[in-house]
Amino acid sequence: DSLPADTYAISAFQDSNNNNKLDTGLFGIPEEKYGFSNNAKGSSGPPSFKSASFILKKDVELEIKLSK
Repeated sequence: DSLPADTYAISAFQDSNNNNKLDTGLFGIPEEKYGFSNNAKGSSGPPSFKSASFILKKDVELEIKLSK
């Protein structure tokens, strides 16, 4: 099934230890690789929806760079 045309944002992470969650350390800093659509970055936390969002009108392939 396809998603309806709309505005979306995606977050992704690499679950290195297969525990089905993003592991975080001191102060909630991620210990596994993570990324967002548009390769958006936040200054002190996740990026805003606006910076990570995109308009989906048809099937599309996105590449998200994961980093620590």
